[in-house]
Amino acid sequence: MISRTSVMTLAELYQNVFAGQTYQSYLRRYTFQLRYNELHDFLYQRDHEPWLLNIVQGHNHKVYGIITLERALPNFIMQLHTGVSVFNDEWTWAQRTAYGQQLCLKLASDILNALDTNLLTMRKFDPTTEYKILLLAKKLQSQLELDGYILKDGKLYASEATVVNIDEELGLIGRMVKDTELEHREIIDQHLELSGTHFAEGRWSDSISNTRNFLEAVLREIADRYAVVAHGKKLAPKIYSKPVEVRQYLEQAKLLTADEAVALAKVYGLLSGTGSHPYIAVHDQARLMRNLGLMFAEFALLRFAGYLQSKTL
Repeated sequence: MISRTSVMTLAELYQNVFAGQTYQSYLRRYTFQLRYNELHDFLYQRDHEPWLLNIVQGHNHKVYGIITLERALPNFIMQLHTGVSVFNDEWTWAQRTAYGQQLCLKLASDILNALDTNLLTMRKFDPTTEYKILLLAKKLQSQLELDGYILKDGKLYASEATVVNIDEELGLIGRMVKDTELEHREIIDQHLELSGTHFAEGRWSDSISNTRNFLEAVLREIADRYAVVAHGKKLAPKIYSKPVEVRQYLEQAKLLTADEAVALAKVYGLLSGTGSHPYIAVHDQARLMRNLGLMFAEFALLRFAGYLQSKTL
């Protein structure tokens, strides 16, 4: 499933390609303009359905009144993701949402393919806008890779290797970190956010490093919280500051089995070996390492949440 983060970038990209400030000589000032005829033709050439074309062209009067406002286009695209923009009263919200997200993927595929071919040469952009469009396209493609979609030959393909639903995974991890009352949540959140941001920026090594730091922080805070719950005092600094000591402590506390501790140690080794995996592109390494970090963090949090629940029974 395409994530909300990717859809927000998609909306910003379409806004920059098909809308912007235009100088009106008779007014002697810049005014916002949505080039909806140009957008209509772009979508028409790429086989989008009539209802969407009618909305863009302004035939749907409910939308026509806001179609020239600056937030109209990005809001419409973001609401496709939630199903709000899908006009079909016979569908359930789940059906609208599923269809809207597929439409977002098609919009992403269309714009990325166009930018990769000839869209920028068809119309003259000012250098600042062109640079921003190219940066947004690169960012979108990277975010889609985290979502599990690879652009190839002008189409987005689901990557079978990606098993993490980013929106659901991040929401679940954030909820469990809060519910288990881990300390220093801001550090956990910061490393997790940076791993995604750096991936979108093409900083593969930094993305992997922050994924490793995120996993370290989760395990460290679980161990520290366990020490308080089980023994009434915080984890000793000499253990808290060393990842290997933290993993051993969690194993001794029965929060990890021996096999699980070994698996975590291996994953930590993978996350520490940036660029050292032959025959795999570095950006693919960063994507897969992030998925591993997320899954093992969730695994450890689930084990600890189960332990806390057992204490209340």
